[in-house]
Parts: sequence; structure tokens; C-alpha cells
Amino acid sequence: MLKLQEIALIVIALCLLTACQSSTKQSQVPPSAPADFTVACAKIEPLPEGANLGDLIEFSVDTVTAYKECAARQLKLSEWAELVAPTKPMDSAHAAGKAEALAFHF
Repeated sequence: MLKLQEIALIVIALCLLTACQSSTKQSQVPPSAPADFTVACAKIEPLPEGANLGDLIEFSVDTVTAYKECAARQLKLSEWAELVAPTKPMDSAHAAGKAEALAFHF
């Protein structure tokens, strides 16, 4: 029967062997961004010559609407990018909340 010291040495040796295992993670290709997040912003055409006040108001409303839509997509894209490749450490509860918030916007 093995002595207590021999058992202890075997256990220590086994523990040391597990420390030699590779701890590197295989790199994963990050998922692609959702398609609606990467749509290019609409090109704003110049106000046509001879436009009246009504045309100017319509042009202004269309321009502001296009900007808001583009800004919303860019915000979603930046939130998605931060979730996929965080620039600062994030605890798991915060990451789960971010993922849930982004899922709501889909």
C-alpha cells in the first residue's frame, strides 16, 4: 500500500501536469455586423435652383430625417462593435444587458 507521502507526491505531480496544458484560446472570426447597421448614409442632394419656401421646408425636413436615421444606425453599429470587441473590460452582467438592448433594436 502506498504511503501518505507517496500519494501526496502523486497528487502534486498530477496538479503540476495540468498546469502545463496550453491555455491559449483559438482565435475566432468575429460575426459580421447586421446588414441594416452598415447601410451607407443617404447622399444629400443640393436644394434645386428656384426653390420656394415650401421646397426649402421639405428639403430641411428630409435632410433632418435622413440624418437621424443615419445617426441611429451608426449608434447601433458602434454599440454592436463594442459588444463584439470591447475597448474596455466589461462585467458579464453589463455585457448581457448590452446584448439584450441590442436585440431589442433588431
